[in-house]
Amino acid sequence: MALLLYINGQLTDLDAGQVIAQTKQVNDLNSLENRQASYTNKFKLPKTANNIRIMDFLTLTGNTSNIPYQKNECSLYSDTGECFVYNGWAVVTDGGDDYEVVVYDGIINLYKTIENKTLADLGLNELKHEKNINEIIKTWINGGIYPYKYILADFNGKSGYVEGTLPSINIDYLIPAVKVPWLFSKIFSSNNAYYSGKVFESQDFKNLWMTYPVGIKTIENEDLLFESSKYSFIGESKQPYPYVRKFFAKYIETDEYSGGIGNSSNIHLIVPETAKYRLEISGKLNTRKYLYDNQGNSPGTIPTSCSIIVGKNAQSKSPLTVIATETLVTGQASNTSFSKSVFLTLNKNDSICLVIAAEEENSRQMFNIDSGSTLTVKLSKVETGVFDFDMAFSDFSMRDFLNEIIHRFGLTMYKDPYTNSYTFLTLRELLEESEIVNWSDKFAKRTSENYLYGNYAQQNWLRYNYNEKESTHNDAFIPVGNINLGLSRDIIKSKIYSPEKQQVDYLNRKTNVYKFWNKETDVDPETNEQTISYKALDKRYYFIREEKREGIIMLKSDLLNEAVPYNSYFSESFAGLSFKDIINSYYTPIQKILNKACVVSADLFLKDTDVINFDFKKRYYIEQLGGNFIMNKINNYIPGKPVKCEMIRVQNQVPQIATGIKIKKVIVSLFTVRVFFELSNPANVVIFEYGKNDAWTALPIPAATNPWTQQFTEGEYSIQLRLAANEVSNKVTITIPSTQTLLFS
Repeated sequence: MALLLYINGQLTDLDAGQVIAQTKQVNDLNSLENRQASYTNKFKLPKTANNIRIMDFLTLTGNTSNIPYQKNECSLYSDTGECFVYNGWAVVTDGGDDYEVVVYDGIINLYKTIENKTLADLGLNELKHEKNINEIIKTWINGGIYPYKYILADFNGKSGYVEGTLPSINIDYLIPAVKVPWLFSKIFSSNNAYYSGKVFESQDFKNLWMTYPVGIKTIENEDLLFESSKYSFIGESKQPYPYVRKFFAKYIETDEYSGGIGNSSNIHLIVPETAKYRLEISGKLNTRKYLYDNQGNSPGTIPTSCSIIVGKNAQSKSPLTVIATETLVTGQASNTSFSKSVFLTLNKNDSICLVIAAEEENSRQMFNIDSGSTLTVKLSKVETGVFDFDMAFSDFSMRDFLNEIIHRFGLTMYKDPYTNSYTFLTLRELLEESEIVNWSDKFAKRTSENYLYGNYAQQNWLRYNYNEKESTHNDAFIPVGNINLGLSRDIIKSKIYSPEKQQVDYLNRKTNVYKFWNKETDVDPETNEQTISYKALDKRYYFIREEKREGIIMLKSDLLNEAVPYNSYFSESFAGLSFKDIINSYYTPIQKILNKACVVSADLFLKDTDVINFDFKKRYYIEQLGGNFIMNKINNYIPGKPVKCEMIRVQNQVPQIATGIKIKKVIVSLFTVRVFFELSNPANVVIFEYGKNDAWTALPIPAATNPWTQQFTEGEYSIQLRLAANEVSNKVTITIPSTQTLLFS
């Protein structure tokens, strides 16, 4: 049989009688840590003039061909138009007198597309934010509509007072988490791919979050630019009566003056760059009012309260006309201490000043700041804690993240042959719930049977990363009851970290510790006082779940000097995330197989249509072998010859074989489907059944209308025919829209 090979949309020249052996596989159950693509043997492509042109003159002197370095789209057809490979991947090398080619297809398309890409390549700028109380509450409103959320947990930082009737949570050491389904979906959409699977509707998947990997405080750094404790007060008055008098604060000398800070008249501080700044003031002002009679005499003074405001870019103004940018102090009594700090976002060359005024003005009273007043002013440039997911996720590859999800749920991924759509099945769906097809008539002979299974041991470990490298408390193994296997093997090593073994009291219950800081204690040798410092850790990715809880808590920031109560919150949970729980939930079906592993190699008589339309999502019953099997691999299929198949025995449920009706051919043309069927006995009515997402529709049709034509909307469907005697035909899976012809023997 002649073959037609297209590379980058151009028909190549093949030698007469060229044989291209195809190996079909999806998920080799010999190895749980890997997922495999289908491929051909390495075959020769003659260096004809046409092929040299298609290869952009590869191997010719002076060529600049990019063929060996790029994705070369490849399709392989029989001369009758049957498609073996559609939009596969051709790898071309030089074989001397010929080119040498290997063709890959299946999940390689996705893995090659995301190769060398990280999660940062998804464009995560919408997650970037500064941490503050309002930002945290924003992620909780309406259950959380943002792709990231602050889930309350002990991150081994300075947590606050986390017990009692009104817990006070210090937000300075909280860490946000991004929603795993959002990241997973973004990987597919950003690479023009689609995915489906029942597991993605489960709460196990939907309530899965991944933490930001670095410990970041609310304020990461603070540089003192200016400090002075020696001030005078320059006042101006509005006359005549009533007097209005306001004062500028003017420094006399400084304790700190650095970092490019400037000034105007020792009153207006000029900042050197656009940034966030902290202004701190403290002191005690002897504020008084001088009393005057109608003749202008002053019988004495009385103490009075004052206010202090921040003015901005007011170099050309008197203190009387400065507009408040921030109000620092109001109602401050005379000769009483005060302390206040405020954060200001300032542009380069912006200036700020302090203006002090009386709380109220009256006739024949003049406001003054008398001797004995003290004022200390500090201005610092602060670096706030910014969560930049693009930067932080740049070391986590898309491939590793995809594999984390596949391993966590025991998934197998199947690519649609004609579209960039991927279906995911759990091991239970594949090994216990999948359709059974009778292939007894294709059996030729058994060639071998193996009972020592692949890359397994008696204990097959799934392992987390740990801060304490010797820890194993959330690891677990899949046991295999075969004494002839090695004792132990790590089959999955996650990039994700496990929480600490020891739980703590947090929000009035025992919770897990997700370590992002190391605590270091220093003791003053003179006073014997202890101080605790917190050193941030990096590259700590944790999976975490959320639990909504009702109850008032106080959110506070020691660094921002803020506090806000809130009446509900989201706290951490690690439920179902230990590898022991994961094995129990998602790996039990494979354990049943491995305990009585039987790998059968058999020769099967397969036709082109069997290979082209082969569905790895089904189980295959072979009467001569006495059971059902998962097809692990179809090895080196060559048309017209028996092909060696590697099959794994699963449960021995015998399929219901329809004897009265069979679908022989299905032709799909975009949204139109024609179904050709065969009846063993005459019938007047046939039930045409089609299902999408487990929702089935039954439609009685005249048996004489053969083929039956049906219109569909977009999606993946299963179709079958049923007779009144409840005999059911073979089930066929189709994708709408597509163009394909499916033949069944």
